Amino acid sequence: MKSLSFSLLLLALFMAGCETPEVPVFVNPIDTTTVPGEEPHINPALVIFVETPDAGLGTAVKVSVTARVVEGLSGVHVQLNYNRYILEYTGATLGQFFTAAGESWIFDEVDGENGKLDIYTSYLSHDQVDLTGTGAIVELTFTAISTGEAAIDFIQNQCRFVDAGNVEIDILEFVDGVIVVQ
Repeated sequence: MKSLSFSLLLLALFMAGCETPEVPVFVNPIDTTTVPGEEPHINPALVIFVETPDAGLGTAVKVSVTARVVEGLSGVHVQLNYNRYILEYTGATLGQFFTAAGESWIFDEVDGENGKLDIYTSYLSHDQVDLTGTGAIVELTFTAISTGEAAIDFIQNQCRFVDAGNVEIDILEFVDGVIVVQ
């Protein structure tokens, strides 16, 4: 009986000393809903969404530049910085937001010496002059050329959303991205 009491006492002390660890909640920056307990998203927004934030040396890394909850969008100019010592820019393609609805074009201007990238794109369609919703505007590809943590961030005062009349649409939130190369 004494050993049972001692065992129960040890079990009670063990259980009282254990804490349930808090599980971190992943907040998807392109999700249009708000996670309970988190700050609500401010829209419209421009988001860098890194498909795989951890990359191996020499691998291609895909990054989506995404418009979140935007109305009446016809054109976009994005200027961003990236760590040129860790990432090498290799190209851009149109994202599904514009391509799913019709004809579009893209133009990129790269300053590899300074790790700066300008992307211009516009939606061209005779059926519909602008788009509303959330989606990838452009898909960027980088090659991991060195190890470390590489931020990809917007130069906010150079980024623009415009409607079909070339009237600027305010971008209320910018969400930058990070790639860790190991």
